[in-house]
Amino acid sequence: VSGTVVSLTEVTVNNGAWVAVHRDQAGAPGSVLGAGYFDDQVSSGAVDLSEATKPALTYYAVLYHDVNDDQYFDPAVEIPWLNQAGQVVIVPFQIADSLEENKG
Repeated sequence: VSGTVVSLTEVTVNNGAWVAVHRDQAGAPGSVLGAGYFDDQVSSGAVDLSEATKPALTYYAVLYHDVNDDQYFDPAVEIPWLNQAGQVVIVPFQIADSLEENKG
């Protein structure tokens, strides 16, 4: 559902790390809408955004090292995490128009 917060159900890191939410720019991560810091004890949390998301648009959650170890996100300084294949750890996602009702 659209809003100014993105909830993350599972973040697994060995050391503290940032998860930044980017808007889509021609099929790749564009400008950063917000970032949240996750330490090695946190497995879920939220990222506050500077503007509301919109349904059906693509966004990207990207994992970044906290280069200066200062828990301050600076997109010009932080370096994306790479997986074992040497690729940036990135998860594209879209926002649903509405929540489905759970009838149970």
